[in-house]
Order: sequence, then C-alpha cells, then structure tokens
Amino acid sequence: MEPVAPRVLDFDAVPVRRKSGRGKKRNADTDTDTVPEDRKGAAKRRRGRKPAPDDDEPEQDRPRRSRRAAPEDDERPSRRRRRRAAPQEDEDPANPTYSTGGFEAVGADEAPESSAPAARVDSADRADDADLAAEGSLDNDAPDLPDDDEDSRPRRRGRRARAGRASRGSGRGRGGPKKKTALLAALALVVVLGGGGAWGARTYVFPPDYSGKGKGEVEIVIAEGEHGSQVAQSLADAGVVASPRAFLNALNDDQANKLSPGTYQLRSEMSGEAAVALLLNPESRVGERVTFKEGMRGQEVLDLLAKETDLSKDDLEAAYADTDALGLPSYAKKGPEGYLFPDTYTISPSDTAPKVLKRMVDRYKAVAEEDPKVDIEANAKKAGRTPNEIMAIASIVQAETGSVADMPKISRVVYNRLDENMELGMDSTCFYVLDLHGIALTNAQVAECKQKDSDYATYGRKGLPAGPFVAPGKDAIKAALQPAKGDWLYFVATDPENGVTEFADTYAEFERLKQKFNESQRNN
Repeated sequence: MEPVAPRVLDFDAVPVRRKSGRGKKRNADTDTDTVPEDRKGAAKRRRGRKPAPDDDEPEQDRPRRSRRAAPEDDERPSRRRRRRAAPQEDEDPANPTYSTGGFEAVGADEAPESSAPAARVDSADRADDADLAAEGSLDNDAPDLPDDDEDSRPRRRGRRARAGRASRGSGRGRGGPKKKTALLAALALVVVLGGGGAWGARTYVFPPDYSGKGKGEVEIVIAEGEHGSQVAQSLADAGVVASPRAFLNALNDDQANKLSPGTYQLRSEMSGEAAVALLLNPESRVGERVTFKEGMRGQEVLDLLAKETDLSKDDLEAAYADTDALGLPSYAKKGPEGYLFPDTYTISPSDTAPKVLKRMVDRYKAVAEEDPKVDIEANAKKAGRTPNEIMAIASIVQAETGSVADMPKISRVVYNRLDENMELGMDSTCFYVLDLHGIALTNAQVAECKQKDSDYATYGRKGLPAGPFVAPGKDAIKAALQPAKGDWLYFVATDPENGVTEFADTYAEFERLKQKFNESQRNN
C-alpha cells in the first residue's frame, strides 16, 4: 500500500481532529503517519458524503465555509486547539513533512483551502465527534506526539493572534470587547467594594482619636434616657473626643450602665478612654440641672429643689425665710415670693440652700434690673407704678394668660379696672390665698377667699395684691410695663385646654363668654 504523500497544511483553514492510532503505521523514511486506504475516508462512505473537490480547483471558485453551518459534502470534524511541531532534522528539505503535535488532519484532501480562521467547537461539532467515535472512526488510545519545540511556538502564536483578531472583528470571540469590558467593570467593582469595606472596618476598629487627658473645660449634659451612642455624639460635637466611635470603643457594657443624667465638667481633645474615665468620676459631675417654670409659687420651688437635689426641705425653708441673705431688692416688701426667677439652674453637690436661692434672686435682678429692655425701676416710674406693683401685675398676667400673645391684653384689663376703681376679681389670686390650683373659682371658693381677708386677694377688696404671688417670666414683666391699647374690662379663658382667651368691653359680653366657657367645660 502506497503511503499518502505529505502535504503542507494550513491549520487556520483545515479542521483538525484528535489523532487516532488505529490502522496507522509510521513511515520510517519520512517519519510521517501512513493511513491505510481502507480506513481513509471510512466515515464518509458510511455517511454517503461526496468527496471534496480536487486541489486543482481555483481557490476563488471554491465556496467559503460558514462558521456555524457545515457544508453538505464535507464532514464536520471537531475543531480543537492545534499544536504544530517543527520538522525533524532528517526530513527531506524538498518534501517536508509537518507534525500536528498530537493532532492529525482529517479529510485534508477534501477540505477546500481558505484563509478564514478555525472556528471554535460548537454543539454540532461535538455531536459529529460522538457519531464518529461510535462508528469506530475515532480512537483516543493512540499515543500523543511530542510537544512543540521552541522554533514552532512563535509561528503558532502568530496564527492564534490572527485568529483572535478575526474573532474580535466578528464580535463572537471568547474574549470580545463586551466581555472584556464587563470583566474589567466587575474587577473594578470588587476593588472599590473591597477597599470601602476595608476602610470602614479600619475606621470602626481604629477610629480617629485624640491622645492624652485633654485641655481646657467643656460642660457636657447627659439628659434623662440618653444611651451610649447619643452621649458619644454629644462628646464629638462638643470637641471632647475626636469621633463617637473612639468613645464607644473605650466604653464597655458595665461602664455604660453607670452613666447617669447630669452635668459634667470635661476637657476638649480627650482620648476616648480619658473621656470615659472622667464621666465615671463623681468629682467631674457639675451638679443637677433643675428647670423652674414660669408661674411657680415659692413653696413649689422649694419642693422641686428638695426633690431634684441633695438639699433638704428644712435647709431650704430656713434660707427662704432669711430675706437679708438672699439679697432681695428693696421693693420686695413681702419677701422672696415671686422673685425667684424661673429658669434652668445647675445645682452642684457643694451648693448650699442659701446659695441656690440667692442665685435665683440674682437672676431676677439680671433680667428685670440690668436688662435695658426691661429696666423695671425706670419703666415702672413712667407707668406711675412701683416696681413691686409692676411685679404684682406681672404675676397676674403670668397666672391668667394662655399664651404670650395675650399677655399685653390681660395687662391692659388690669390697668383699665384699676383706672375704673373696680375689684380686679382675679381667680388666680384667690387660688393662691386658698392654696389651691384651678381654672375658675366656684361661688363657695369666692366666699371663702373673701373671708380670708388676705391682702393678696382681689375679691372683696380693690387694688393690686400685696406683691407677686407667682414667679413671672420676662415676657410677663414686659407686658406689665407695656400693656396693649384697648378698652377691655373682662376676659375669659373660653378654651383653656388650647390656650384660647377672649376679651370683652361690657359686662353683658362678659356673661356671654362665661356661658361659652361653661359649655366647653361640660363638653370636656
């Protein structure tokens, strides 16, 4: 049997198939594979395929093979990666033979020459391989030829590069621009997310923090119900610590449970650990912050101090009675009632009862006497009243009003009644005399108030109370000094729950407003 003459194969155009070892024998003279004639093209006879055109056929007349559809009269072999081996040293230079590097050309005589690159293996190729293997035309038992030598690798890479460029041009290659762009985008996303997560973890474990015990003084207030994260944010906002996390990392659960409401004297630019230590140090606690609302009576002020601080009620009562030590103004003839100015005060553990009450009187002086917008002594003189009378009017305004906007009108009613020589008839004064609280007096309460014959009562007597009976705020004092313009003689809190007060010029209108008030109380 004559061996098949070796041919130069263009592996970019010729499909290749795994070399089969059956029915082949090595030609010792040419070192090429000899394929028996009876096995050559065995698959084509079984499948009834036509032979490929002769090599003499002009290349331009040969049909170009589609990448996706196999030609009718040509077998569709598996297209796999090809390796090319360099010629052996003992080859005939005039008749070179090429090794396929473990792959063998199948149907080389039938395949038309083409410059198109080999397409990748698709599902149809694999199906044909399976059919041929089942018929015995493929055999994977043959040993592979040696790998490529160094001389053949550059040429192989060049052809693969051309095939890759062709594949990219068609948009169907494995590494097309869209896939590469998606891959790069995914990698960038991983880097960004990974970097952000790493940074977040780092700032969580190693947050910005100052070193040392800090400098200066910063007053921090921990309100009732605040938890650790809120305290940490307050400290960071005040510049005590560099970040909330620096404080929270230094605060353990046991220490967090020991944080208590109050005012603390800390420092600026403290480390988280130093801030925790100072907050838990009793000596850093400035004291309790106590808020006194407008309209409180003197005894109510003392009760609140005894409740919110370590001061005893007996010490407070004694200090309240010592008017000289309190530094009251000279016109406060009836004592400190009404002159303990309503505000928020910080009571430290070292404060005494006289010191606290004097601080409240001093605050009144700062507002009523030192504030040029109030200047109670000068403006009282302009109004034809004494400062104590102005404070008495201010206490009525504070006790009777439902809103700040109504204060000047109520002040005008007081002034108009005084000008008309009428009883003021203010329920708030009799509630004070009776040591009660309420909105409107009953007839029995009015009678009892008259029987008391108190100089604070405004029923059964004319004129102002002897002095302020509640502590008025700044707005009420200003309204007492500057009443609104109007002819009102009466007013009624027709909707006290919503702070609604209506005014009347005549008694008939006043009776109508009283009826409206009674109806609102029945409905409620």
